[in-house]
Amino acid sequence: MDSTQEIRERAYQIWIEAGQPVGQEEQHWEQARRDVEGAHQDAAGQSESQESRLDETLKESFPSSDPSSESQPGGGITGPGNP
Repeated sequence: MDSTQEIRERAYQIWIEAGQPVGQEEQHWEQARRDVEGAHQDAAGQSESQESRLDETLKESFPSSDPSSESQPGGGITGPGNP
């Protein structure tokens, strides 16, 4: 959904919640615009925060001091033909 439609729907919701007053369209529109923009910013911030946490988790789970499997005898591959 595009942001204009989201703002329109939020402004209508604000109007309904306010008791359907006459003459407050601009105030409702501005409040709706702020609400929608704030929601988009929150969503973007949460996404960045989740990515940061994932990056940190990956750094912790794969320390660079561990040797790679390729440096181990047999290339680190085990199984029926590779003991």
